[in-house]
Amino acid sequence: MASLLSPRRPKPEIALRATVPQEELASPTTEEPDAPFIGWLIAAVGGALAAALAGWILVAGLTVVGWLAADPGSFLGALRVGTRLWLLANGAGARLGTTSLSLVPWGATFVFAFMVYKFASFAARQSRGRPSVSAAGITSVMALGYAAPVIAAALVVGQPLPTLRGLVSVTLTMSLAAALGSCRELRYDPTQRLPGWCRAIPRAVLGAQLTMVVLGTAALTASLVAHLHMVVELTSSLHAGVAGGVALLFAQLAFAPNAIIWAASYTLGAGFSPAQGSVVAPAFTELGMLPAVPLFGAVPVSGG
Repeated sequence: MASLLSPRRPKPEIALRATVPQEELASPTTEEPDAPFIGWLIAAVGGALAAALAGWILVAGLTVVGWLAADPGSFLGALRVGTRLWLLANGAGARLGTTSLSLVPWGATFVFAFMVYKFASFAARQSRGRPSVSAAGITSVMALGYAAPVIAAALVVGQPLPTLRGLVSVTLTMSLAAALGSCRELRYDPTQRLPGWCRAIPRAVLGAQLTMVVLGTAALTASLVAHLHMVVELTSSLHAGVAGGVALLFAQLAFAPNAIIWAASYTLGAGFSPAQGSVVAPAFTELGMLPAVPLFGAVPVSGG
């Protein structure tokens, strides 16, 4: 028997813990991205054709509005003229009666390019592949898909095949629009692959072009103000009416980028040639036959 003087044994520590039955933890699942509604290839082809069709509807519709203000001609004839003007805006040239037109109205072309840009963004949202491959594919498919109906329409209406310069210029413009739309949507910057010393070149070129645009816009505005009386006289002599005036306004807006480029070239001293047999420069000006369009009223009549 242990005595009272014997050492006391340490009592073992007793810990009481209350536990609650735990539910089985669900294994974490990664949320998969939504599957694309359609593939990027179908979206790119459909977008290119839709942009071409929307551009034709826009130009043909404005041509019909102008036809409403004219007595001669028919609705089908107005559609044929609208188709030829749409081909002109796509670099294919146009033949109206005995007159051949080759000057591309870049204002209309830029509107078409904006449509291509938006459809390229939609096609990029349907892609789940590598951004670089998807952007290159969308750009190529949309450029070819847009050029196909232009060439087909030129053959149907009896136009000669588009000139190489005009077709290449417009195709490059549409390719650039498709590339910008797809790359921005995919968050892909192709300039990252360039060496560090040349990454600033695209920004420098863009800055120089924007400077030219600002300079040309200022010069064109000043010339329109200085020759406002001539612009008003040409507008009054056409007797276009309300419908014809609307069509005439949009037609001149279509050539506004061309006029800005001409004004910038004139300001820099090189000058420009608005029509065959006409030269306009600060040192020398010789005007031939110009269309009776109010915008041409701003052309200087003398130089030097």
